[in-house]
Amino acid sequence: MPVNRVWNLARLREALDAWGPRRNEKFTFEYVLLAGENDTAEDADRLADWLGDLRRSHNLNLIPMNEHAASDFHEPAEARIQAFAGRLKAHGCFVTVRRSGPGRAGGLRALVKEKP
Repeated sequence: MPVNRVWNLARLREALDAWGPRRNEKFTFEYVLLAGENDTAEDADRLADWLGDLRRSHNLNLIPMNEHAASDFHEPAEARIQAFAGRLKAHGCFVTVRRSGPGRAGGLRALVKEKP
């Protein structure tokens, strides 16, 4: 994304460290899982490393990709999602896998203009 040229992950991490949340404040991190793109054990390890100490006291939501006709990306297999979540939990992350239910577009999918 173009915004990443200025506000990349390193700068985001610096800002989070500088923020210093107050007692009982929590960050929530959202990570969209894309089949074959960012869903490997190594990707989970890198994410846990990037989170550092934040992984033990803040929330990490894993969001499997909502497939739609306007995207070439796909949802990972359930086994891959669970393996990714398990790997993060082994690193001490507080992880939730967010799901879209039947009949719900969920997330940004609702904003996608369907092709005619």
